[in-house]
Amino acid sequence: MSIKGRYPQKHVRAQVEASLQRLQLECIDLLQLHLWIEDGLDDLEWLEGLVKLVDEGKVRQLGVSLPDIRPDTGVLLAKTGLVTSQQVIYNIFEQEPAVNLFRVGEQTSTAFIARVPFDSGALTGTWTSKTFNEWDATDKRHQMYQGDRFKNTLDRVESLKAVCSNYYPELAEAALRFSLQDPAVSTVACGMRNRAEVDLNTAYSDGQQFPKQLLTDLKAHAWKHQFYF
Repeated sequence: MSIKGRYPQKHVRAQVEASLQRLQLECIDLLQLHLWIEDGLDDLEWLEGLVKLVDEGKVRQLGVSLPDIRPDTGVLLAKTGLVTSQQVIYNIFEQEPAVNLFRVGEQTSTAFIARVPFDSGALTGTWTSKTFNEWDATDKRHQMYQGDRFKNTLDRVESLKAVCSNYYPELAEAALRFSLQDPAVSTVACGMRNRAEVDLNTAYSDGQQFPKQLLTDLKAHAWKHQFYF
C-alpha cells in the first residue's frame, strides 16, 4: 500500500474550497487527512498541494489519521514536524499510544486526537449477550465481532465494569475520561447520535483528574485486538 496518488492536488484543492464555501470561512483551522501511509515520509507528493493551500491562507494546520492499531507509524512522522496533529486509536483496551507515540509527540508539540474511545461501542457498557443479534445485517460490527470475538469482548467489558464501578457509575464515563486523561491528548473523536449523548460527552470533558489508582489498575486490561482490519 502506498500513499502515492491518494491525495491529488486538484482533488484536495476542490474539496478544501468546497468546504470553505459550505462553512462560509476563509480558512480551515485544521485539515485532517484520513488515512496516513508510512511511505509518505519518502514520497512527499501528498504534501505538496497541501502546503500551497497553507501558503494561500486557506488552511492553517495539517493533520493525519494513523492506520488502525499501529500507533508507532506516527513516531517518525511526529519527529519530522510535517503535520501538526495525528488521530490515533486510543482507549482502555488500546493503550499502546501512551507508551511511545504520545511521549514523542510531547517533545515535538504534536497534538493528538484520540479515536474510538468507546472501542466501537463495547466500552459504553451497554452491550448484552443479545446485542450481536440485534445489529442490522449491514452493520460492520457483524464482521468485526464474528465467532468468539463478541463473547470475548463482552467478558472483558464485564471485568472492566467491576474495576471502574468504585470510581464511576457508568463504564462509558470511565472510558471517555480515560481517553482524555493523557496530557498529550487534545480531544477525542467519538460517536454521538443525539443531543443527550452530546451533552453527556461534553460533561465528561470537564478536565477532572483521572484517579491514579484506576489508571494503574487499567493497565492490566490493555488488549491489542485486531478487529479493525
